[in-house]
Amino acid sequence: MVERMERTMPTTAVRDAASSRRFQPGQAVVGRVERVEEMETGERAALVRAGGQLVRARLEAPLAVGRLYLFEIHERQGTIYWKAIPLSEPASAPSGEEAVRRWQKAWKLPDAALPVLRQALKAGAAATKEEIAALTEAVKETGQPDAAEDVLAHLFRRRLPFSSAVFRALWAAKTGGGDC
Repeated sequence: MVERMERTMPTTAVRDAASSRRFQPGQAVVGRVERVEEMETGERAALVRAGGQLVRARLEAPLAVGRLYLFEIHERQGTIYWKAIPLSEPASAPSGEEAVRRWQKAWKLPDAALPVLRQALKAGAAATKEEIAALTEAVKETGQPDAAEDVLAHLFRRRLPFSSAVFRALWAAKTGGGDC
């Protein structure tokens, strides 16, 4: 007797970017436009993969399918909107490092922020400029940016709070001391 086994794949609903509670005003997240579609009302919407989720965003400006953007999340008169800053050229996919450098340039951050931005991008994290700056300062205090990047990777992957206090605690656990 042969039994048939079917695999099921978990699916999640596409959330509306304006109502997603995961993304808050003041944060930014890197996302890729998966598809642009025409809605019944005649408006256009984009499906954006950002922060590990697929979200639907009503378009006020044209976005290119397949292009990588830095989305800064703002609130205006009670409405949440995402400001798109291109991180890649329309015809090409940037390397991770190129996207990180464009993010750094868009936010006018020092080179010391690169490890923080790199790990935030890899994890698809939504973070504020202030959180990135605080983590950058904590990384500088270690004097070991390469080792600190491993701690940042853990912090972002585990979705721990993006604070210098959490980073310092993880650093102390990794190094066996509090030299940060």
